Amino acid sequence: MTLKKRCPIRTTLSKILPVKRIRELAEKMGAVTRQRKVDVVSLVAVLVLGGRSGPRRTLESLRRSYERLTGQTLARSSFYDRLNERLAETLRLLVDEGLQEAAAIRPKLRLGFLRLRDILAVDSTILRLHPSLADTYPGAWAHHSPAALKLTVAASISDRGPKRIEIGPGSRHDVHMLKPGPWVKRRLIIADLAFTRCATLAEIERFQGFFLGRLKKNISPLLLSSRVASHRCHQGERLRHLSTQLEGENADFDVELSYRVRRKKRWVNLTFQCRLLGVRDLEGQWRFYLTNLSSKSICSRQAAALYAARWEVELLFREMKTVLCADHLRYANESVVLCLVYAAILAVLAGRRLHAAILRAAGTKFHRAPLDRFARLFVSYADRLLDAFGDLLGKRRSHLRHLAETLARQALDPNIYRVPLGQRDPLSGAAMNP
Repeated sequence: MTLKKRCPIRTTLSKILPVKRIRELAEKMGAVTRQRKVDVVSLVAVLVLGGRSGPRRTLESLRRSYERLTGQTLARSSFYDRLNERLAETLRLLVDEGLQEAAAIRPKLRLGFLRLRDILAVDSTILRLHPSLADTYPGAWAHHSPAALKLTVAASISDRGPKRIEIGPGSRHDVHMLKPGPWVKRRLIIADLAFTRCATLAEIERFQGFFLGRLKKNISPLLLSSRVASHRCHQGERLRHLSTQLEGENADFDVELSYRVRRKKRWVNLTFQCRLLGVRDLEGQWRFYLTNLSSKSICSRQAAALYAARWEVELLFREMKTVLCADHLRYANESVVLCLVYAAILAVLAGRRLHAAILRAAGTKFHRAPLDRFARLFVSYADRLLDAFGDLLGKRRSHLRHLAETLARQALDPNIYRVPLGQRDPLSGAAMNP
């Protein structure tokens, strides 16, 4: 594949990791109080791109990547101390700005007739942590994972890039991780059963957003009217008593949902109206969906097909956990965990932007280079991308002398009393000189 335009890697790297902005945020958050041996821009670049040559990312591999990038020898304690809450807050602000830029991009939707800004699939995943963090991030299962972090992502189904994230303890229910606001305006939110709560759906509509989600079994809406002629005889009844009596393959009702919210220390009963769409599956069972899209926008079959696109966010989680190794967070320091989580999200944003820039410069259609394949290439060549970013910073690559010193230092066994069997004196057990 020959590039038809100028190589976009340097330009894209400068946008992904803006040097001036990183320094401003680091100084604002106190991550940099004075210029010392550790350069904060190089440190952020290493957290995003470095340490990916082996099967697992470890703090030691990140430190080695930093030394290779900067050509400086760095003690373990000096490197680890930099992964503190101030650096984690700096990375969080970089993630927020990156998500805002990603959300501002209006993708080309195949369902353009819906006149939506974007279609977002929302779901959560669990990242298991060290048991010592159970007080800060308690898990949902005390025996299986006493400490866990829940990451909720709203990802676009067009480019599979994250548009919004929420981080909380693993014990928090999914419905409390989805916080509707102005960001849902003219966007379709596709969510599974865990997020389908009447109060949440009403909030999405209040902010002029749209939703599509599965109906929970314990919710029995009141059927107001039907667009299917054979179902009009059931108007005014509850769905709970009719699910086995409905005929046909599709259902389309206007329904009313009742729910309660707590306001000023008292419970208030409220109602909410939307559409209820039903489709029979291959086993003859009904699958019901709730949505506030109009009947001119979408029908039952289209709703079922669109709901299946929620799988895109699952693919994003698989990429973060298996390709970017974001599930290996068994560290007892909360700040280290947050730094690595935010760095993984920045890596996802970097991969998406680099994917779009390279294919656009090459004049290649996006479906010819799927994101799954590009994500693995991104990880394989991450060290070379880190070297290219080092050139932008004016960092000199490691000389052979520094490389020899690094290899000699890293080759030392931390246990000074342990001698390999072949190098021991048979009588005394002491080390033999070569």
